[in-house]
Amino acid sequence: MMNTPIQPPPLGNDEVRHAFSLLEQVSQRSRIRAIAEHIVANVTPSVTAFAELQQALVSPNQYHWRESRLAAWCLSHIPLLPHQRTAAIQTLADVIRKRYNPSLRSIVARSAFISLVIGTITLNPVGLLVLAILSYPLVHLFVWDAARSHAAQIRGEAARSLQTLQAVETLDLLTVAAVNDMLFVRIQARTALCHLLPLLTSAHYGMLRPSTLQLLSHLLNAPNELLVQRILEAFAKVGTRSVLSSVKLIARGRGKYGHLPHIRQAAFEAQMRIEERLRREQETRVLLRASQVEPVMPEQLLRPAMDAHLERPEELLRASQSGAPLDSDIALAIIEDIKRRNDPRAIPFLKDLLRLPSLPQAVAAAAHECLALLQARAELDRAVPPALSPDVEAKLFQTDRPPQAF
Repeated sequence: MMNTPIQPPPLGNDEVRHAFSLLEQVSQRSRIRAIAEHIVANVTPSVTAFAELQQALVSPNQYHWRESRLAAWCLSHIPLLPHQRTAAIQTLADVIRKRYNPSLRSIVARSAFISLVIGTITLNPVGLLVLAILSYPLVHLFVWDAARSHAAQIRGEAARSLQTLQAVETLDLLTVAAVNDMLFVRIQARTALCHLLPLLTSAHYGMLRPSTLQLLSHLLNAPNELLVQRILEAFAKVGTRSVLSSVKLIARGRGKYGHLPHIRQAAFEAQMRIEERLRREQETRVLLRASQVEPVMPEQLLRPAMDAHLERPEELLRASQSGAPLDSDIALAIIEDIKRRNDPRAIPFLKDLLRLPSLPQAVAAAAHECLALLQARAELDRAVPPALSPDVEAKLFQTDRPPQAF
């Protein structure tokens, strides 16, 4: 099963047109073009295709920039083994991160050559030198800007491929690119966010960096209505206290998109979910308990309200005839209660439960989901300071009176 390639999604009409627009700019003799033509023709590429595409992105100086851009597109449209998919995502992320700026030496050499070509207009050695020197600053700026533009197109194509691969693990990187990068990369990164944010679930809570959540809050004012709605829907699943003020602003009908009913409704739902999570976290941290055990008098012990001999035997609760379904139901109920309490102290119990042999599939699935949620909760607790100061806790647990509820 682990050796089964992950098939790419089928090419739609828009994707085919985009592929042809990239192919037209690459030489017929290019090996990268041959791989892309196989993809468009729905023919399985050769076994060496992955290594060739990766090399075109790892060593872009050995290829024309248009080939590197085409390689970034191809990398998300070939069948990949699980380990190859991981390597492909890492390579594409590195493409976005490294920016692929050319060396100063190559820019200077290219600018000098173009300046000399311009100087030949004078047909005079002295005039050639003077005109070349005068035109060099402008040519240098032109060459430098063109190199940055070419690098941006490669990196934008890499962001598009991460969208195709559904690489949710790169949301932190794409969010930074969507805010702080060049225009072309920003557009592609924001489009990728529109497709990746709906893939988030409550199990991802606490996994996004705080800086990522802040940048997503900044994007709530971006000129992209769909992106704003997807961010608010994601905040309902993974939002923390840091984004609550931005969400409340839109829920009250303010902000750039607060006047739109569906955006305002999404913000209101996100606000309710975030506040509910914060209440559960507060209840988990603040555990009220007595500072000492009061002596119990015998006459205060609980006693049955009626004699046991008055109970009718047929009215007594009995176990069902089928023990296994009852055991599964009880285990599922316990796991659901643990998930509701969201207490990380139950992690060892869930790990022991998952080690049991012949564990029913439904119980195992519920335990895995609950364990992931609690582990994320535990990671968040390590990063978040306690909600109450020691002085407040001392007042709550005074010994001269019973603990008071809030």
